Amino acid sequence: DGEYITPNLPDGDHTFTVIPTDYLRNKGRPQVVTWSTGRGIFWRFAGYFMCVSFHSLIYQFAILSFVKNFADTQAPVLTLTSNTPTQTNNPSQRITWDSSEPATFECTLDGLKVECGRGTDGEYITPNLPDGDHTFTVTAVDGLGNRGRSKVVTWSTGRGILG
Repeated sequence: DGEYITPNLPDGDHTFTVIPTDYLRNKGRPQVVTWSTGRGIFWRFAGYFMCVSFHSLIYQFAILSFVKNFADTQAPVLTLTSNTPTQTNNPSQRITWDSSEPATFECTLDGLKVECGRGTDGEYITPNLPDGDHTFTVTAVDGLGNRGRSKVVTWSTGRGILG
């Protein structure tokens, strides 16, 4: 019995050849497995890999299993969970969100990068902001670099707004 797991392979066609050899070093007929890797082929999973298990017994060779190539191309999906008002007299806002998978969150506040963490949920509390229009953007990026669609929150602050 034996098993070989390839390293991460680039997209394209690949060939794996095994030549069964008995204890007397007599060689049997080569057995060949070919496959293609590519983003979106088969199921989604972290990274690419292929596994071939084989059994060699005096000229006998059997491919027992072939695990398909996996490629994760699914980006994380963000859902905003806070209810940020479009107009407020509060100079600070708390913005929260959930991600469909673990991710690093990339955020901006009024066009400037701000730290907003990682995981499957996030929170950002703004500093006290001056009166005016404000924009917060969050994007989730998974461990393989798949970027989800950004979520944007906009609001206006001002002492005269809402009383």
